[in-house]
Amino acid sequence: MNPAKLYRQNQVYSVPRIEVVLELYERILERLAKARAALATDPQESRKLTNQCCMALAGLSAAVMESGADIGSQFLRLYEFVLHSLTTRTAASLQDAINVLTVLRDGFEAIRQQAVQMEREGTIPSLNRIGSLNLTV
Repeated sequence: MNPAKLYRQNQVYSVPRIEVVLELYERILERLAKARAALATDPQESRKLTNQCCMALAGLSAAVMESGADIGSQFLRLYEFVLHSLTTRTAASLQDAINVLTVLRDGFEAIRQQAVQMEREGTIPSLNRIGSLNLTV
């Protein structure tokens, strides 16, 4: 394998974790909008997009479970609702998922600066201390 490519794959970026979370929400929301639009014209594409969103939500859920925070159970319940909405795969259920995820994304956006500051101070561990993370959604 090309050494430069291997280096890039293993490089740990110093991106604040809140930025990663927000990017995941953005990518999920983009795919859900496309999946909802494709329901009537291309059901196979809609299924593919919702499946990608399910995988991303599983990753977000795993991160919540690792945190051990009390608020985590509330996030897990919301993610469970969204996953159910994605598997139902109707225009209304996909819109419900979009609505919930938009509220969550907006909440994270509202605390962006505070989260970055807390990570700089070491109150929140940085991604560098956790290891590498690949955004595949």
